[in-house]
Amino acid sequence: MPFVRFKQRAGRAYAYLVENRWDPAFGQPRQRVLRYLGPADRLHLADLPKAVRTPALTSRLKRASESADARRASVLNDLRKALGEALTAGDYARARGAALRAVREVGIAGLYGELVPQVFAEIGRRWAEGSLSVSQEHLASGVAARVVEQINARYPLSAPARHEVVLCVPEGEAHTLALHLAEGLLRQSGYLPLNLGASAPMASVLAFIADRPPVAVFISVTSPALLGTARTLALRIRRRWPEVRVVLGGQGLGSSSVATTDPAIECVSESLPAFLARWRAG
Repeated sequence: MPFVRFKQRAGRAYAYLVENRWDPAFGQPRQRVLRYLGPADRLHLADLPKAVRTPALTSRLKRASESADARRASVLNDLRKALGEALTAGDYARARGAALRAVREVGIAGLYGELVPQVFAEIGRRWAEGSLSVSQEHLASGVAARVVEQINARYPLSAPARHEVVLCVPEGEAHTLALHLAEGLLRQSGYLPLNLGASAPMASVLAFIADRPPVAVFISVTSPALLGTARTLALRIRRRWPEVRVVLGGQGLGSSSVATTDPAIECVSESLPAFLARWRAG
């Protein structure tokens, strides 16, 4: 009867589906690997044959998941400190090294969906309390954008035209890091992002969409003062192109009631990777 065997490598458990078979040459049973199952912390009982779903296996998988969660939290904490220090110092090489390590450890979704937002939330907090200058905040944003653009280049722009997604900000918005993060995640998901950059006039954005209607438009707003402008842009797109999905997100949303005042505007309150996963599933 088959059973699950675990092997430890670099502090992580990996699972294999094996069975014992009699070896007449040696006069004893020997294990034969039937299938590699992957890291134990990503294994689900439902994916395994019913015969191997024992209480002992359930307990082992739970321990593996808890261990992986603890390790991930520790890694993210270390990377958050390293990336934050490198960005505020303007050290591109160190920031790039920390970001690439994050991609290896937690994937691009972990880097863009957790690490970068957490780092900039801390940078924003320090700026608000006066321990970080506006110049340092701008420096950190500039270095981060360069690092993110280099990581995004790993994902080729090969999606068909019917999968185009326009990325933009409301007129007057200078913060575009969120657009670069969305660009990388969309590339990885098989979409073709078209990043219009900072503060494009509303008329220009509408004209661009008219030339090549995309499947969706993502509008990022960081400054709460520009939320009204972002909402106006979203409504104008929806009214002219009702088949285009319009998504509004960013720190500027905060606790705004924009989502309830107009159901045609789709607001993102979760992490971008989580939203994109739900979007693809739908």
